[in-house]
Amino acid sequence: KTTTITSSKIPWSYRIVCSMLAIFLNVFASNAQSTYYVNDNDQTGDVYTSAAGNDGNSGGPSDPFLTIGKALTVAVANDIIKVDVGTYNEKVTLTYSVDLRGAKYGIDARTRTKSDESVLDGTSATGTGYDAISIADGVSGVSIDGFEIKNYSGSGANGDGNAISSYCMIPGGSGASNVKILN
Repeated sequence: KTTTITSSKIPWSYRIVCSMLAIFLNVFASNAQSTYYVNDNDQTGDVYTSAAGNDGNSGGPSDPFLTIGKALTVAVANDIIKVDVGTYNEKVTLTYSVDLRGAKYGIDARTRTKSDESVLDGTSATGTGYDAISIADGVSGVSIDGFEIKNYSGSGANGDGNAISSYCMIPGGSGASNVKILN
């Protein structure tokens, strides 16, 4: 014999608990952290993925993006972007909290060997501004670790080329906060 339970027979307290659980699970799932991968197509010394990068890929370990900029258009706040060994001629703007990890992530720059690096190189870099990484006003919770940054130059209203910068150019703006730069 099959018994069908209609919603009118389920106690209100049980319905409330189930509804609260469903809301909690939905919020938790929406805050899940994703990881995206970037590879410059030279697989020499790679540590995160040995697949060739392409901005038409999905950004997974077996189908990484080619550019950091593309990964940033897909990622959302609190995501991780792992940038493999290689040279990236880009200028990057961070508009939300993100964890950028180069190939030397977690290795003290004072003791590591200078080889197999994730390099942001300003020579022929694409993007706007004079800085390798610009952090937008109001952004909090950025982590940058494991990169070599070189050859960014030029001058403008915000100064000469910088490796990493955050400008508070908006009246009443707050600048960036809780930014960790490790190398």
